[in-house]
Amino acid sequence: MPFLVIALVFSACAEPRVVYKEVLIPTKCDIPKRQRPKKQDNIIAYLKEVLMYSEGLEKDLSFCRGE
Repeated sequence: MPFLVIALVFSACAEPRVVYKEVLIPTKCDIPKRQRPKKQDNIIAYLKEVLMYSEGLEKDLSFCRGE
């Protein structure tokens, strides 16, 4: 009886399980850092510059990711 219990306990460890996962490897992207727009009194012009800045960041990121 004890042999049967020991056999059942160690039977779960007997079969190795292979788990495949996607591994992301970081790569260096040589894109210069964009300058953040300076805050202005004219809110409309400032928002336009911020939107252009964020679109540029998105384009840089998609280029680095290879999209």
